[in-house]
Amino acid sequence: MNSRWKFPYFWYKINFPEMERLYDFKVEIFMIDTMALQGFGSKDFSSKEEIENRKFEQYQWLEFELANSEADFIVVAGHHPIFSISTHGPTKILVDELLPILEKYNVNFYVCGHDHQLQFLKYKENNNDSKFNQKPQFVVAGMATLPNPRRANRNSLPDYIENKFFYSKTGLKSHGGYVQFVIYGDKIRVYYIDAKTDEVIYSSSSGKRVIPGKVVDNDKPCRACS
Repeated sequence: MNSRWKFPYFWYKINFPEMERLYDFKVEIFMIDTMALQGFGSKDFSSKEEIENRKFEQYQWLEFELANSEADFIVVAGHHPIFSISTHGPTKILVDELLPILEKYNVNFYVCGHDHQLQFLKYKENNNDSKFNQKPQFVVAGMATLPNPRRANRNSLPDYIENKFFYSKTGLKSHGGYVQFVIYGDKIRVYYIDAKTDEVIYSSSSGKRVIPGKVVDNDKPCRACS
């Protein structure tokens, strides 16, 4: 067994208590199972009841944890995109069920892979939207191997979402790409980096989240699961 990789469960939260002690901010990362959220089964969870229970359990956990979080910055990471302009495009069930929860609790970033390229997507600026600066931003970072330059779904985004950055360098000289998050006290910034040159090719930032402060009853079904 390789001790480098640690997966305590299908979904889990990562805390950084040393950062909270040393710096004036708190950050949390939520790792989620988007296969389960889409209702896909496995050899261990194959019956309809087991599949539905896993989806319910995960949404209940996620909403409870986000509702009670006092983190200044929150990143949620799953395999499948909520929005993408590439081969797989937007994932409708995640748009309908997961996205409202990320919006409700002012999550800073949603990070995914699945499409083999780098993308940055965000809400279109709306001066009439008082919560515009608290909207989640969307990072596609699946360029660790076999980059795919397709943009088959560039016209499939909803009217309120725009793609601000796209990168997929192919060929034998390509080493792929990755993203890095850095926190600067009052904001969290994502850097898109070319893996061959380590050059920063794009970046965006999000400010400290406004903490809603509303506690959700852990025995109460979440909106997305009903």
